[in-house]
Amino acid sequence: MNKLKRTRRRWALAGSVLLVVGAVAYLAFGSFQANLVYFHTPTEILQKEQRDSGPKIRVGGMVEDGSLRRTVEGQKMKLDFVVTDGRTRLPVRFEGIPPDLFKEKQGAVVEGWWTKEKVFKADVIMAKHDENYMPIKMEGSADDARAKAGKTMKESR
Repeated sequence: MNKLKRTRRRWALAGSVLLVVGAVAYLAFGSFQANLVYFHTPTEILQKEQRDSGPKIRVGGMVEDGSLRRTVEGQKMKLDFVVTDGRTRLPVRFEGIPPDLFKEKQGAVVEGWWTKEKVFKADVIMAKHDENYMPIKMEGSADDARAKAGKTMKESR
């Protein structure tokens, strides 16, 4: 009878551990899945015809030259612009302060929703930049560092 109790306890312990591990995995992956935001091109968005108030999505492309319109209403800045992937144009509306690197003919990723008015309402803009980007404040410092490095190398020869 003593062996039977030990066997039952082991099975109960193994079952409890599996239950806890399963619950933790479910919570971890469930919250991960809920926070995923997928990246699409303007062509994919218009082909799928996203519904108003659907899941939050990201759209990436180039900000079309000449499409950026800024308006200020009270304390709010509103931006209307077009994001394109070279084939399809997607009108975007944004309220807020855009990133410093955001401008026409630059890459951008916008996060938000596709509306009934066939306008993408963005609540986040992420400006893309190339690998040569350097903050304005650092450009002068970098030039000084290059100049000093050049002098040092010449002096050591």
